[in-house]
Formats: sequence, C-alpha cells, structure tokens
Amino acid sequence: MLGVLFVNFRQPQRFDATQKLFIEGLTHYAAIAIKNAQAFGSLSYRRIHELEVLQNIDRELNRILDLNAVLATLLKLAKEQVDSDGTTILLYNPRTQMLEPAMAIGRHTKSGYTQKFPLHEEKGITHWVLQQKKPARIRDVHHDPQWKDLYVQTAIDTVSELDVPLLDGKEMVGVLNFESSKPDAFNDENEHFLVTLAGHAVLAIKKAQAYEREKRLAEEGQVLNQISRQITSQLNYVSILDLILEKALELTHSHMGNLMLYDPSQQDLMMVTERNVAENKKGKRQSLEQGIVGHVAKTGKLLNVMDVSQNQWNEVFLEYIIGTRSELAVPILSGDGLLGVINVESPLPHNFDESDERLLVGLADLATIALQNAQAFEREKRLAQESQLLNEISKEITGQMDHVHVFHLILDNALSLTNSTFGSLHLFKEEAQVLQMVANRGVNEEKKRQIQESGEGIVGYAAEKKKPLNVPDVTLVPWSNMYIEFSPGVRSELAVPMLAGSQLRGVLNIESPIPNKFTEHDQRLMQELANLAVVALQHAERYEQAQKEKLRFELLYGAAQALSKITTMEQLEKAYRVIVQLAKNQSQSQAVIYRYDEVDAKLVLKCAVPNVNLFEQIGSDEGLNGQVAREHKTLVVHNADHLSPGISVIKQSDPRMRSFVVAPIIFEDRYYGNLGLRHEEVGHFLSKDIQFFEGLAQQLASTIYRLETVQARQDFEQRALAAEEMSMIGEIAVGLTHRLDNDLGLVESYLEDINDELKNQQITNGWIAERLTGILLAVRKVLDMSEDLKDTLTKSGQAIHDKPIAVTPQDLFREVKRDVAQLLTPAITLEMEVDPDVAQVLAIPRLVVDILHNLLSNGIQAMPGRGHIVLKARNVGRYVALDVSDNGAGISKKNQKKIFGLFYTTKRSFGFGLWNARRNALRNGGDLKVLESHPGRGTTFRLLLPKATSGDGGVAL
Repeated sequence: MLGVLFVNFRQPQRFDATQKLFIEGLTHYAAIAIKNAQAFGSLSYRRIHELEVLQNIDRELNRILDLNAVLATLLKLAKEQVDSDGTTILLYNPRTQMLEPAMAIGRHTKSGYTQKFPLHEEKGITHWVLQQKKPARIRDVHHDPQWKDLYVQTAIDTVSELDVPLLDGKEMVGVLNFESSKPDAFNDENEHFLVTLAGHAVLAIKKAQAYEREKRLAEEGQVLNQISRQITSQLNYVSILDLILEKALELTHSHMGNLMLYDPSQQDLMMVTERNVAENKKGKRQSLEQGIVGHVAKTGKLLNVMDVSQNQWNEVFLEYIIGTRSELAVPILSGDGLLGVINVESPLPHNFDESDERLLVGLADLATIALQNAQAFEREKRLAQESQLLNEISKEITGQMDHVHVFHLILDNALSLTNSTFGSLHLFKEEAQVLQMVANRGVNEEKKRQIQESGEGIVGYAAEKKKPLNVPDVTLVPWSNMYIEFSPGVRSELAVPMLAGSQLRGVLNIESPIPNKFTEHDQRLMQELANLAVVALQHAERYEQAQKEKLRFELLYGAAQALSKITTMEQLEKAYRVIVQLAKNQSQSQAVIYRYDEVDAKLVLKCAVPNVNLFEQIGSDEGLNGQVAREHKTLVVHNADHLSPGISVIKQSDPRMRSFVVAPIIFEDRYYGNLGLRHEEVGHFLSKDIQFFEGLAQQLASTIYRLETVQARQDFEQRALAAEEMSMIGEIAVGLTHRLDNDLGLVESYLEDINDELKNQQITNGWIAERLTGILLAVRKVLDMSEDLKDTLTKSGQAIHDKPIAVTPQDLFREVKRDVAQLLTPAITLEMEVDPDVAQVLAIPRLVVDILHNLLSNGIQAMPGRGHIVLKARNVGRYVALDVSDNGAGISKKNQKKIFGLFYTTKRSFGFGLWNARRNALRNGGDLKVLESHPGRGTTFRLLLPKATSGDGGVAL
C-alpha cells in the first residue's frame, strides 16, 4: 500500500458506480506514478552508486597491468557489490576451445577450482552463456527445469548462479561466474551491474593480456639473446642444450622435460639433457616409433598434447616423467633434416598455449644453430685431422714401393677416422674378373685372401656398379640376400670402389656392429682414401712394371744367349731346362714343357720345375694342353672354377691349381709342344707375364727348328750316303748275280757230262748219283735267288727315276690289294681303314706299292692257315701313317732290331725284302719301322710318308 486518494467536495454529492470506477482508476494511476517516482529515485541512486563503483574499478584497473592482478581486482570489487559464496572469472582459450578458470575467490579458491568447459560439449551454464552471448540468472540450479539438466556441479552446495559473458564485439573473452548456496540469491540489479562491469572487465583483460604478451615476448627475446651469446662464446653444445631446456621450462612454467638428439647411425633418439626424468629412464634411447617425442621426430612437426590420458594419446604416450598430463614437443630441424626434439611436460592438462609453442620453436632454432656450429667445428677439426692423415699417406706412397704396406696404412686410418671395427681392401684382378682381399682388420681367419666375383656380396656389388654402397643394416632385405660375412656381428657396411677413371682397381670396405653407422662424410672420406689407394697401386705397378720389363729383357737376352750355345739335338734337354727355369723364376709358379709326338698324337712330359703332380702324357684331345695343341694359340685360365668362353675343360693333375697359362711352342707352321705354367692363386698371371712366356716359347721353338734344320741336313747327308752305299751294294749285287749266272750256270752242263760219262762206262753208283743231284738242286737254288735279286734291283732302279707325286692313301691301298689278290686265301681276310680327313702323300707310287706288297707278303706268310690283315691310313703331324697289321706269329724284341738289316732273314731267301723296303721309304722322304709286335699275337709296321702340299700335283692310280 502506497497511500490513500482522498476526494473532498464542498457540497454533498452522491457517487455513482461510474464515478467510483473513475476514482479507482485515478487511484491506480496515482499508485503507478508514486511507484515510478520511488523506483526512479532508487534507480538514480543505484546508478550513481554503480557509476562511482565502476569509476573506482576503472581507476584500480588502470593502475594494474598484470593479468592475474587485474583479474583478482575485478573479482574483489565485483564481490563487494554482488554478494556470493564463490566468484570466478573463466577465460576462453580459442586454441583449445575451452573455458578455463583464470581467477577465483571465495569458496572456489579454497576448493582449487580447475573445472574446464569444452565448447563442443552441451553441458555447463557458463558454456551456454558464452555460446548464447547473454547472461543467465538461475534461482535454483537443481530444480529450475530450464537449467537443472544443463548444470555441471563445481561446488557441492551451489544453489543459485549468475553468469555474465565477457564479449569484445563478437569475440568471446570469457565469463563472470557468481554462485551462492542460497536460492534466488541474485536480482536484476546484480545482473545489470555485472553486465555493465563486464564491458569494463573486457577492456582491462584485453589490455592486461596485451601486456602479458609483450612481457612474454620481452622475456623470450632476453632468453634467446642470452642463449645466442652462449652459442657464440662456446662450442660445448651439450651445455647450450641444457640451458635451452632450462629456459624452455622456466618460460612455460614447467619443471619437467628433456632434449633428445637424433642419431642417424642407429636411427633413434638419445637423451642429452633432462629435468625430473624417472631414474630408470635417464640415458635411455628412444625409437622414432615410440611416444609423442618419437612421433614429432618422425613427422617433423610440433605437437601440443593437451591431455596425454585421452584416448587419442594414452597409447602413444611414453612415460619418462611421472605424473605428466600435458606435453609439448618441438622438432629441432636443419632444413628437412632431423637433429632432435625439445620436449616439455606438465602435470596439468592444457598447460601449453600458442606462446609456449612459439617459444619452443624459437629455442629449437637456436638449438639448430648450436648444433650446426658444433658440427661445423667438429667437421673442420675432423677435416684438418683427415687432411693431415691424407698428406701423411701421400708422403708414404711416394716413399714406399710396397703397396700392400700402404693398403694396410689406408685401411687402419679408414677404421680410425670412422670409428669402425672391421675392414678390408680388395684388389680387382681384371684378367680373372675377380676381387681378392689383400689387406684386412678383424676378418675371420678363413675369409682372409677371400676371392669373390664382381657382383658377389656387398663388396662385389659396389665393384660391379662402380659406385659407393652404404648399407645401413646387412640383416635387412635385400642386403641380407647378398651379404658375405667377413667378420662376426656386422650390422652396417660401407664399400667404396677404387677407380682409375672408369677402370675398376679394387674396393675399400669398412664394417661396424652398429646399424646405420656410416654417414655421407664417412663416404666422402672413404672415397678420398680409395683414391689414394689407387695412386699407391699405380705407383707400385709402374715401379714393378719397370723392374719387370728390365728383368724380362735380361731374362730373354740370357735365354737367347744360353740357347745359342746349344748346337745338337742331343743338347735339347738342356734347352728345356733353361726355358723352364726362367719361366718358373719369373712367375713364381710351376713351369712345364710337353713335346708333341706327331706319330702318337700325344704330348709327352719333357721337363718341369718342380716336377710334381704332372701327367706323363696328354692326348691332343684332352684338357687345356690338348686344346692348345689343336688350336696352336696361347690359352689363359685365371680361375679354374670359372672358365672363360672358348675354354672347354681343364684336365687337372693337381686340384689345388687355379691359374694356368699354356703357350704353344711353334715356329712358323711347325708345332713342337707346349710351355705351361700354373699357380694356386686365382688371377696370378698378368698380361705382361703372359707375353714373356710366349717369348720364351718362341725362343725355344726357334731353337728346336734350328736344331731340326741342322739335324735334317745331317740326316739328308746320311740318307744320301746310305743311298749311295745301297747303290754300291746294288751294283756289287748285280755283279755278283752276273758272276753267279756265268760261273754257276755251267755247273748243270758239267753234271750232265759226268752223268753221260758214267753211263758210257756203265758205272752205276747210287751214292754218286745222290750227291750229283744235291749239287744240282743247290746250284739251281742259288741261281733262283740270284734271279730274284736281279729282278728286285731292276724294278727299284726303274722306279727311282720316277718323280714324287701327290697320291691318296686309298689309291695306294687299292693298287697293292690287286697285287696280292692271288696270295690271299678264303681263310685270310684283308680290311682297309682310312680316316675321312687323311691327307694325300707326296711319294713315288711304284716304290710305295712295292713296300706295301712286301709287308703284305710277309704278313700272309706269317699267318699259316687263318688270319686277318688291316691296312690303316691316318694323319700324324706332318706325315701320313700307313699301318699294316697282321695277327700272325709276331717278332721278338731281339729280332725287331735286326729285321731291316741286309741279308737278315728267317726264311730261305737273301733277306733283301725289308732292307729294300726301308731303303725305298727313305727315298720317299719317310721311314719304315715296327710300330708294335707281340710274339703269337701279330705285328704292325708303320710306313710314314710326307703329306702333299697344295702345290703338289695329284694323280689317280
């Protein structure tokens, strides 16, 4: 009730119903006017009071720049005007999209209010206020139907709540939150005041935040400058990294973290400095597949994890620091290359913001500079050390002729400079196309002097590609498929080819038990050392080549001098020894000479040093020596396990031998045999050595040819003398037959006269008659033999005037077969075997047919009853061999030496046939001999006749 409206009239008057209604209406209007006047007065008072309060708040806030102080002042002054049990300012974090408590007083201060409200969730009255951008006043948060389901309890006794959004235009700044344990504790005036206060609070908060940013930036700049000065003043990167971590924790208000560096050799992270890491985790290495730090290292991007316990991160998180809730990790990068990771952690969720990210990125850049400076210093220091060592090796090369010593020096320095454990140096033997280990460190005993082909193993692969090969882990495919273990426990390997231009000379190889051990710098260093190894090799080779050239000249000159003193075929063994000894001394290998037997088509051992494990004879169709005999060219085998194209097979008498050289002993078209050398080492013989051996073989061939020429001249003279002697014997034989014919021809007439006289005197005496008949028969036999001798000499005398012509063995065989046809019986067979490639012979056909006729007649006579004769013709060196074989009585060893003697016979004859046959063979430039004979099994005679050349005319008989 506000009062009473009194209407007084001077005269009496009655009020009707209309008038009463009118007066009541006036009463209402009066009440409204009074009420409005009272409210306006009260409002004016409150507004004036609010203005005074707000002016006071503005004055207080203008004196403060610290954000926390601003927020505390705001809450204190606001609470003085709006009574509450708990008051909080929640600020909106746009990065996390959360309302986060920034300051609280009253009950919230005591409870340590830390409740955060994600904007993507539907719960929370403060969340609603900020989203809707309008205040909310709730009488009872537990029972109000509009709010009870939205309310999120922060204090157990809260009943009523007043929330006012803090807005800067459309930008969300935060929420003023007032709570009370009383229902309906806040009224319109409270709401209006707080709405007004919110505008002032936004300005103060924005100003304080700007100040905080500038203050943080100044602190960051000061820290970065401090670290920069440290970087320029020292090269100990570990202390600088420790300082960087310390400042990172200080500025991000953290006290837990670590800094890890990337180890490219093992492709993992190693901890170099830390704060509050668990004792059992200190110094541990971390894979790039582990934890948030590993994820950052792998992706190369910073990662700010608000809460490591959330589903997205709880399985990734690696607990190195106990109690961590939030984690910020930033990669330390050099371009795209990973150097390490700075990692800070906090027991509070959502602890790190954009400014922390910016700070750590800046610190990571400084860490990069510190590491690069340290690396540059280490690199320069290492380069200086390497340059000094390379210079020392270069000096060693110029003063050292032993290249193997230099190789060991290079290998030792390679291992020292790369901190490696095992290594080897392999030389490429171009002739054999293999790599041979010549220097090693830490290599298994059985692998020393290892031989491998180009393309075999990692060393062979680098050789084949002629490019360095850095294998991070030999246990991984594809390297595990080709890796050859030289040393135990190897995980990484670096093989660098030794090149002279594009020519492969070898491979320098180092190994380590650590995966990913070798860097690009190691590869460049190895390339420098490989180049020095090539220089050392070339230097030693040039010196060795000059020495060998000098020695070869001296040896060849000495050989020529020694061979020139050999003048007869009887001294040929001495020539063999001279050549073999020179070849052996030059090559440090086994040297051997095989002479070719044209008759048997076999190579016969003549001389060897040392004379061990050798075949006495080798067929012309057997092995490497046989192939040289057929092809008349030098053959070289650098590796018996891998024959070159064109070499069919090696007949091994010593399976240890690996390298072979076989040079033909040949002069013009005269082939005498082979000079062979062999060694247990693969690729032992070099091209210059091979040329030297060919020179020795050539000198021996010319010596043999010279001796053969001398011998041939002597033989010719002897044959001429023998022919003259035979002619003289023939003339004597003719005179003898003439004398026998003249003298013994009268004996028969004398016997007739004696018989006539005995008859006339009528004397009959049986004994006289028998003796006279014996005399007659003996005389007739002598006269028959004389006639045969005369006939033979006549034929030979006629044939010797014929000229030699080219004739085929087939024609000769057919002719003699016709001649002896009447001598053959059904029990004696005659067979002809002629090789398809047999050459024509240069001979006097009538003499050859006469020789064959004589041999066939003797064979038939040696086979009383049944028998078999074979005529064979085949090429034997420069000759054609015509063999006549029978299966008759055979000739004893003793008689084989006599059968060609004049007048030797086992029959009732002069013994003139075989003597004359050999004489005719010699007249044809050939020879006749017993090839083989066994009593009771038969005999084979061999008639050798010279091959006809293309210029000799042929004839058919």
